[in-house]
Amino acid sequence: MDQTITFWLGVGALFLVMTFIAILDIAAKDFGGMGKKLVWGFIALIPFIGCIAYFAFGFRKGKRPGAIDNQNSPYASDLTPRPPSLRGQGE
Repeated sequence: MDQTITFWLGVGALFLVMTFIAILDIAAKDFGGMGKKLVWGFIALIPFIGCIAYFAFGFRKGKRPGAIDNQNSPYASDLTPRPPSLRGQGE
């Protein structure tokens, strides 16, 4: 009986920590609007499955403020690796 209780306490603690990490990550990211951020926050608060759903579907949707968007950046061409034969040209 003690092993069963210990197991479920461990599982509960794991999901509690995962939920805290998800909430902190949601708070730090920009999802394009406060409404979307609130929806992901409520999803993450659903016991046991909310944090899993956030990490599976919402984690990649948000962007950290100040992060470089390589596709829309005016410096995107500077980030593109060049073949060795072209490295000295145009720099």
